[in-house]
Amino acid sequence: MTIPKGVQAFPRTEYLRRLSAVKAEMEGRDVDVLLVLDASNITYLSGYTTPSGYVPQALVIDGVAEEPTFILRRCDAPAAMYECFMEQDKIIGYPEALIGNLANDGYDAVIDFLNEAGLAKRGLGIEMSSLPAATSEKFKSRLPEARVVDCTKL
Repeated sequence: MTIPKGVQAFPRTEYLRRLSAVKAEMEGRDVDVLLVLDASNITYLSGYTTPSGYVPQALVIDGVAEEPTFILRRCDAPAAMYECFMEQDKIIGYPEALIGNLANDGYDAVIDFLNEAGLAKRGLGIEMSSLPAATSEKFKSRLPEARVVDCTKL
């Protein structure tokens, strides 16, 4: 489904500048991939303003990719395609079956993406203050080869 881009609050170059600053800080902390979980930080780095932070979502910043990948609830993906500066293939919606599912939730979709994209065995920064303790443990147990770093204040 092709969705037109809405009016962006800033030009693409501004979002790329912001991401470049984040990537420089990631490099200084020896972090290859960053999971941005805080809704305000997601807005700052992507332009996404829809209030969907009450369910699992993550902006995945790969230090070598130009654009981040945004993983969120499938029903919210069209709004992200409309609002975010990124190309539509960088926005991934996970199924509704993961909402309210204690055994397998939206963060499992994020972990699955990291594995599929070959990002699971690297330095992984996570905004840990945005996660319940059980979810932090899920990331550590499902990504045993990742070097997990708390990047709450990055």
